[in-house]
Amino acid sequence: MLRRSHLFIPALLALTLAAAPLHAGPPWISIELPANPLNATTRGMFLLVRSYHHGDAMQMPVTGTATGLVKGKRQTVTLTFERTNMPGVYALRKSWPSEGAWVLAMNVGGREGPTALVGVGTDGRVHSVDVPTQTEGRNTWGREVTEKDIDDALREVASIGAPREADRAGLAGLALLLPITLGVAALRRRGSVPQ
Repeated sequence: MLRRSHLFIPALLALTLAAAPLHAGPPWISIELPANPLNATTRGMFLLVRSYHHGDAMQMPVTGTATGLVKGKRQTVTLTFERTNMPGVYALRKSWPSEGAWVLAMNVGGREGPTALVGVGTDGRVHSVDVPTQTEGRNTWGREVTEKDIDDALREVASIGAPREADRAGLAGLALLLPITLGVAALRRRGSVPQ
C-alpha cells in the first residue's frame, strides 16, 4: 500500500503542473453602461463590471474606490458591488456624492489584476473609461494603478466644462479691452479724438 502512494503522489503532482497553464495568466475587466433596466439584478445600477479570465466570464472578487474633487477638496469613498444573475458580472450602485468630479477605480483579481478607471464629470455623466496596461513580450496585461494614475484621471475629468487657461487669458484680455474701446468711442462722439 505504501508503494502505491509513492507512485500516486508524483503522478498527481505531474497532472497538477500540466493543468496549471490552462488557468495561468491574469484576469481582465470590462465596464458596461448603462446597466440593463430590464434585468431585475441590474435595474437602477450606475454601471456593470465584468470580470474575465482570458475570454471566459469568471466570478472574481471586485474591489474599488471613488476618489472625488468636491469644492477643491479630495474625498474617497469605498465602493460596494452587488452580484447579478450573470456569471462574472457585478453591479455598482451610485454611492458617492453627486457634487464634484470623480474617478472610480475598480479592480478584479487583486494586486496582479487590472483596474478600470472611470471618470465621472461634474454633470454626473461618465466621460472616460481606461484600463492602464503593461506589455510583456507580445502579451498585454492590466497593471497595478498608482495614485498618480488616479490623480491624472481626476484632474482630466475635473477640467471638463471648466474654462481652460487660454480661455481665461482671452476673457481677461477682453475685459481689459472693452473699457478702453468704450472710452475711445465716447471720446470720438464728443470729437475729442481725431479720426
